[in-house]
Amino acid sequence: MVHTLTSAEAVDRLLSDHYANWSPAGARALVEHLEQIEDDIGEPFEFDAVAIRCDYSEYGSACDAAADLLGGVWSTDVEAVIALERHTPVIGVPGGGVIVQAF
Repeated sequence: MVHTLTSAEAVDRLLSDHYANWSPAGARALVEHLEQIEDDIGEPFEFDAVAIRCDYSEYGSACDAAADLLGGVWSTDVEAVIALERHTPVIGVPGGGVIVQAF
């Protein structure tokens, strides 16, 4: 038996994960990204909030993400995004911040 989640249900499930720190805008951006992947590959996949929490992280800025994942100090978000994109997808969060996939 399969239950297909709506976008809103998927966002709600991400936000209800007490071990994750998704912002509402970040959860929506991540769900849109995952739905785009489904569209691109032509196949749905099983929603697993724990796996998503382990595979993706939200940061307040690309500089913060780059400093955490790549080390060093980053002067601009543009520079940080370019560096991050060499290793992982970078999902922009409306209102600021980014989500990156673990690498």
